[in-house]
Amino acid sequence: MIQAVAEDEERGALGMHYTSVPNILKVLNPCSRRPRARLEEAADNPRTLLNLRRRMSKIRVFDPACGSGNFLVIAYKEMREIEAEINKRRAEADRRTEFPSRNFRGIELARLSC
Repeated sequence: MIQAVAEDEERGALGMHYTSVPNILKVLNPCSRRPRARLEEAADNPRTLLNLRRRMSKIRVFDPACGSGNFLVIAYKEMREIEAEINKRRAEADRRTEFPSRNFRGIELARLSC
């Protein structure tokens, strides 16, 4: 959204570059392979699934140039997708997330005022 409303010259000067979802997934997919592999190994074992969910809840995602935060949002969605599958297998589909929002951090130097 920020990139859409900023002038081309301003975006270039401030280094505002939007990263598409497919490009974000190129970075995230290798990172999510291990949790997904462990999910498949766990099958329907409640204890193993619980341990995986706890381990994943400690993962921290940092974007040093977050801009609009798209990378952080996609990372959160990817992790929640795995967590939702864990909850489904543990018959806890309505369970609230264990991923604290503080585990997703970003820095953006440019502040636009409205």
